[in-house]
Amino acid sequence: MTRMNLTQFAAMLGLPTSHDVESHIHAGLRSAPTTKTYKRWFDSELRRLQAGRDEAVRRFRAAVTAGEIVDADADVDLERVAQGHPDNISTQAAKRLLEKRRVAQEQS
Repeated sequence: MTRMNLTQFAAMLGLPTSHDVESHIHAGLRSAPTTKTYKRWFDSELRRLQAGRDEAVRRFRAAVTAGEIVDADADVDLERVAQGHPDNISTQAAKRLLEKRRVAQEQS
């Protein structure tokens, strides 16, 4: 299984991410001329980018659910929780889950 996050997955498939959508919005707000033609183009491009981003998220979640890839961001969150106070139940659970994943990786 390959470990990757949504941004890496979208780049591999050539699909836009939230970063692309936000960049387009920011650039459009900074340099938007007042013409209707520009507004129509900007809106259609924004819809295209948002649809591509939604498709990337859908495919990424499907691949994670199918077990084809492992979400690398989930491990980062678990590692952060595992650094908590040792008496905290969620810290103990995160440590157990990380240990199980490490053992499973070593066996495969």
